[in-house]
Amino acid sequence: MSRWEQSAAEPTPKRSLLIVSKTTHTLAIVDPATLAGVASSDGKTAYVSNTGSLR
Repeated sequence: MSRWEQSAAEPTPKRSLLIVSKTTHTLAIVDPATLAGVASSDGKTAYVSNTGSLR
């Protein structure tokens, strides 16, 4: 399982970031504290750097 995949058995973090991939047609729900990025104060926009392939 990649770091972007989440098991259905895991609880959704209280604060969550939705990541959509149009390439793989997937949606990931992640804890924003685990990412290198920043979110706007209203929580509507997040900026996360693309570090390349996760392989």
